[in-house]
Amino acid sequence: MLKGTHSAEVGEKGWQRIKTFGAGHDTTAFAWIMFIQQFIQHGLLEVDYPDHHHLKITRVGEAVLRGERPARLVSPETIKERQERSKRTKVLEVREPTGVAADLLSELKTLRRTIAAEMKNPAYIVFSDASLIDMANKKPRNLYEFRLVNGVGDHKAGLYADRFLKAINSWSEVSTKG
Repeated sequence: MLKGTHSAEVGEKGWQRIKTFGAGHDTTAFAWIMFIQQFIQHGLLEVDYPDHHHLKITRVGEAVLRGERPARLVSPETIKERQERSKRTKVLEVREPTGVAADLLSELKTLRRTIAAEMKNPAYIVFSDASLIDMANKKPRNLYEFRLVNGVGDHKAGLYADRFLKAINSWSEVSTKG
């Protein structure tokens, strides 16, 4: 409707006669998708599931149309620029541990190999080297700290936290005594 695209359905239903038909022809389809997502997020539109998933305007959306309430949207250009910027800045700094932390890294790599062999998977499926390096540097003591390690999500924490935390805590006890 907004793009003014003619189709058999448009002709059959007479939508081309609606005054807003084609009003957004100068806006790209990508931009309309982004705007519609924002309309839904702001509660201006909602999906009417019983009516074949059509979009329908909400009371809040009607208030915006009448000029009674403002609506602020982010332009697709801004969204694209933010996405590109975040891709450029997501560079993980990986510092190889030194000294006793290097010994912990070696122990964590051995544990990773053991777990991977049990699962009949390559070691990197368990954790990447970057994750193990971060783990050796941070030395997490509990599940909360373990989740702060790069590359550890809920799934991997659920699978591996107990064994890796046990290894780190055992290593810490031995290293502080020695």
